[in-house]
Amino acid sequence: MFSNYQQGATSSHGGKMKKEQLEKILVALVAALIANGYIRVDGLWCKPVGGAEHIIAKAQGGELRNQSNNGWEAFELPDGSVWLRVEDVGTAHAHLSVRAAAGPLGLAGGCHVPLSNGEQVSARDIFRRVVNPSWVPEYLMTEAARAAGF
Repeated sequence: MFSNYQQGATSSHGGKMKKEQLEKILVALVAALIANGYIRVDGLWCKPVGGAEHIIAKAQGGELRNQSNNGWEAFELPDGSVWLRVEDVGTAHAHLSVRAAAGPLGLAGGCHVPLSNGEQVSARDIFRRVVNPSWVPEYLMTEAARAAGF
């Protein structure tokens, strides 16, 4: 699923990055996201308005992507993790901090922005992810969730 990530992402100059370089950039990106109020949301149970409940999917990976919609800003990292923040007066600074942490990785536009159309996620799940961005919900530890790629 993360073949681009496994092989190395493409830099903003069009060349392939070594896995070690990409790992260092990912650590810097996660630190910048956390420091600027982003929360990892992939793998959380989502209740949309008038639609079927689902788990927020990981991104396909391989690129750093970004999009804003209806007061939310999302980043998809090359490892497939999805990070979200409410847009406010600090969003521009936060966005620039994340871009700076990306270094040579570059930023592609366009990605899905979870929760931007009235969907809801459990406050308990959000708080658990604030405390531990790597927290894995119990509902992802089922055979069905593993079969779906979680």
